[in-house]
Amino acid sequence: MQALRLRLHQHNAVYRNPISSEIVESYPLVPPSTLLGLMATLLRRELEKGSFNLAIQGTYGALMRDYQWYKKYNEQTGGYQSHRYPLLVHTLYDVKLLIHIVARNDSDLRSLLESFRHPPYFLYLGRAEDIIKIEEANIVNIEKRKLDISHLPYNAYVSAKEADSLKARGVAYKLASYSKLVPLQIKKQTKLIRDFEWEDLRYVERGAYVAESDVACWYDGENWLWWSLPNHPQ
Repeated sequence: MQALRLRLHQHNAVYRNPISSEIVESYPLVPPSTLLGLMATLLRRELEKGSFNLAIQGTYGALMRDYQWYKKYNEQTGGYQSHRYPLLVHTLYDVKLLIHIVARNDSDLRSLLESFRHPPYFLYLGRAEDIIKIEEANIVNIEKRKLDISHLPYNAYVSAKEADSLKARGVAYKLASYSKLVPLQIKKQTKLIRDFEWEDLRYVERGAYVAESDVACWYDGENWLWWSLPNHPQ
């Protein structure tokens, strides 16, 4: 089986947790929904549920707590309020991502490869100012083989089921993945909002001990990978 392997770098990144308010909390790794959103933009279409799967791993150098002043946007007046209020923004520094993408259609994988090798604009993940540097974009062969490591080399999102089979401890997250536009009635107006699917994942830190190694996992010849979405390749 083939996968698109990406090595990406961001000087700064904020992957905002949507339920955070007074503090802009960042996820420690880019969530599936953010990656799928970038892929949808590059492919110029909405992504059908189950058409892709993602393996998301990486590291970051530090977590900065940035104190910023914000102004709220008023939709009724079409402008920003004059009053400013403070927010604490969690910002990841020196982010390195290792991403694997598998697609139902090989043509989609080739289109994404071309887009990452020859980007149509400055690509970003998270905030628009958090531009990504593409260090590698290649098609690689992946296969299942018996795990031969005892500690994870990267921070990774691992499905709850796979984390349990590996007996790897991690922080439980419910992360957004695929989405679709649905109409929402607000007073006399109808607006389109994004309705997301949510996945049960574990954030397992680099160096975490894998207590159960007698498990078949996916491997690309250099890296072990763990799928984030339920439609795992067989």
